[in-house]
Amino acid sequence: MMIRRGREIMAALTLLIGAAGCGAGGAGIDPNGQSVVVIHVDLDPNVTTTLYQIEVQAHLGTGARDNTLFFPPSPNGRAIASGDTLALLISPTIMDSVDLVLYGRDAQNNRQASGTGQAKIVTVGAEVDTTVTLSACATSGC
Repeated sequence: MMIRRGREIMAALTLLIGAAGCGAGGAGIDPNGQSVVVIHVDLDPNVTTTLYQIEVQAHLGTGARDNTLFFPPSPNGRAIASGDTLALLISPTIMDSVDLVLYGRDAQNNRQASGTGQAKIVTVGAEVDTTVTLSACATSGC
């Protein structure tokens, strides 16, 4: 997973069986034959708490594979902004739907916002874009 602010790439991790790399790909990475799911994060105006980390829960439908990743791996004091972009690299052996649940976490690591999305990988090695809007959690939590 990576997050991009404008054109700046901040980090890259792995998702499911795929490995991440930085390089010449269209989003600033070299996917090396892997599919790329680009998640555009949109913060609803009702999110008034500053978010410092995004938790991504990803589930592959027919593969019955789940993975939870965090960006950054531990909060570093840099706020998450509407328009930030995360990219998940998916193994080239997988053509499936990826169900996504995202949570925005505050400085105390509490979930303050959530949103869902889905991306369908129909061609191995393709880039799939999806936007996930994070809305503020109810007072009882996410």
